Amino acid sequence: MKYFLSFLIVVLSVSLNAQTVANARAAAVGASVTITGVVINGAEMGSSVRYVQDATAGIAVYPGAQWTTFTAPNIGDNVTVTGVLSQYNGLLELGSTLTAVTVNSSGNALPTPQTTTPTAINESFEGELVSVDNVVFDLAGSVITGNSTYTYTANGQSGVVYIRTGSVLVGTNLPASAITLVGIVSQFDATTPYDAGYQILPRDANDFILPAGVAIVGTVTQTNITTTSFDLNWATNNNSDSQINYGLTPALGQTVYVNESVTNHVVNIPGLQPGTIYYASVTSSNVDGSSTSSVRPYATKSLSSGVIRAYFNRQVDNSYATIENAASLGAASNDTIAAYIMRAQQTLDIAVYNISDDAVIINAINNRYNAGVQVRVISDASTFGAGLAILNSNIPVLQRVNTTGTGIMHNKFMIIDADSPANAWVFTGSMNWTANNMYNDFNNIIIFQDQSIARGYRIEFEEMWDGSGAQPGSSTGVFSSAKTNNTPLQYVLGPNDIKVESYFSPTDNTNGAIIKTIHTTDTNLDYAILAFTRTDIADAIISEDDLFLVLVRGMMEQTSDPASEYTYLQNAGQDIRSHEAIPYDLHHKYCIVDHSTLDSDPTVLTGSHNWSSAAQSNNDENTVVVHDARIANLYLQEFMATWSLVGVEDQTNSEMSVFPNPASYNLWVGVPVQSGKTVLNIYSAQGQLVYTENLYSKMNQVSLPSLAVGTYVCKVSNDTNLWTKTIIIK
Repeated sequence: MKYFLSFLIVVLSVSLNAQTVANARAAAVGASVTITGVVINGAEMGSSVRYVQDATAGIAVYPGAQWTTFTAPNIGDNVTVTGVLSQYNGLLELGSTLTAVTVNSSGNALPTPQTTTPTAINESFEGELVSVDNVVFDLAGSVITGNSTYTYTANGQSGVVYIRTGSVLVGTNLPASAITLVGIVSQFDATTPYDAGYQILPRDANDFILPAGVAIVGTVTQTNITTTSFDLNWATNNNSDSQINYGLTPALGQTVYVNESVTNHVVNIPGLQPGTIYYASVTSSNVDGSSTSSVRPYATKSLSSGVIRAYFNRQVDNSYATIENAASLGAASNDTIAAYIMRAQQTLDIAVYNISDDAVIINAINNRYNAGVQVRVISDASTFGAGLAILNSNIPVLQRVNTTGTGIMHNKFMIIDADSPANAWVFTGSMNWTANNMYNDFNNIIIFQDQSIARGYRIEFEEMWDGSGAQPGSSTGVFSSAKTNNTPLQYVLGPNDIKVESYFSPTDNTNGAIIKTIHTTDTNLDYAILAFTRTDIADAIISEDDLFLVLVRGMMEQTSDPASEYTYLQNAGQDIRSHEAIPYDLHHKYCIVDHSTLDSDPTVLTGSHNWSSAAQSNNDENTVVVHDARIANLYLQEFMATWSLVGVEDQTNSEMSVFPNPASYNLWVGVPVQSGKTVLNIYSAQGQLVYTENLYSKMNQVSLPSLAVGTYVCKVSNDTNLWTKTIIIK
């Protein structure tokens, strides 16, 4: 039993059968209990849940979806609550059946947070205010997104905070320096015996207590990147000096110091090597104290060519080309993958969710192994992975085995010769190496010839591999939240200094990067996505839409998913179109920003990461953000070709009807009564005439020939009119 000496409960009206919160917590789930205590949070956390604490314990009070039967209590209210105990993923709650909520008084002092450590937090703290000293966030300085967890360390121990959607903290920055963290202990544990998953819920910025004297605020950013140096930039709340500790390992070892008292700090690190990952931490001090950032990796520019190539496996529309024509690989996707595999001379690292038994690809991998190349493969154990069975049995393969069903190794990348400036390649995009993904589903590939990116990706690969050797460091590897935020976020490529950002899930807050990219929109935003279930990303899209200044268009595959944001975006007036009726999946995960405006930083974001909570919090994923007008235009050519398949029909064609659509063998085509004799021509998506038949006014039954699955255009004409409809053959 715990007591708070500074905590005085003033009870004006208490139910006769009220019990302490500790006694209520000891009752069985399903029991009706009555408690009295002080509310320690309000709506600022973005949830209807209120946590109530007395001198003995704390508990979550949940009214259901919203406070409707009873008025929502405010922070500092002393309340008496009667309800039924329930449990949600380990969190003991009073509710959602509540029979009485009485506010006894308002404006009461809150209990003093108990000082604890991450590993000491357990069930006895659930529902109570706590504080943890010397907290450093893994994503220090990054923008907070809703429905997200953030890991931290405190004196060598690890813990987690959770920010709900709607919290006042969403859109602000995680503290960049060590702080004292205050918050409410909650729990999310999907499996019994519900003895894990403890989280701290900070309520607002006041729960991030900055150090005395000086604090680093915002993100430490890298600029002026060259082959031999770069700058680090940071801000402090008070005047202080500037110091960078850096080195080739997280142990650091070298120092640059600037003895100038400022709040905006810019320090150059000279004498570095090209294409190399360095680790650095910044410190600012004054007479009242000091603040130090976490150790982060940063890359110099490499001596590689910086070539970036993009390919698509389905149709493209070259009429939108402004720099070069986009390339559609079609049936050559496996040949392209194999051709890059065959480039490997020293090392070949493959991390792909699913690999089929494609002989061209598997033979290329085996060829490189037989030629003496070190080959390492990571995949997911939940997939069929037929290709793994016919790999050379000596090639080491590590599979992520997920026993809880909460995440997958969903990456799609390959690293070639990371230590060779001239032959270092990273191959990624949305494509799994399966027949359906390579030839049927809509996918993109993006490839970088750059040693710095290759070395950054190798860090991620070897973290999952659990070592840097030819064999995995363990049979289970290191996946999901067991990983750390340990890869560079920014690279500069080639003679034109193209900026490329890199993010891995779930450690790098990729949804935050997606939102940040969307918010750079000035004129155009186009996106194509398989799964889209994140309201915060949808809200970012909606906020950028401007009828007069910004054109926003989107395509989504899984629109019938109950969790999909499709209807939410439609109701907000967005031009969002479903791809579900089109044969084969829209498997992309990309967006294009400002393709039409060269001075507005044309950008493409792509990779394996669907816009979902699973991708954000559980899966192993990879994402790149490429700031380049040429790449943006290549992706636009793919977008416009696919957009034409899901586009809204011209209303001038409303006199013509075609059903069913999608169709298989029989089709009904209706034309106006006054049209007389007409001709039906059906064209493939490539413009080839595949069927012709004479029609008459009113309804006509058409028996279709055996057509390949795909999209077709029906054109019905007479001497004076032409009616056009797009149809799908399934």
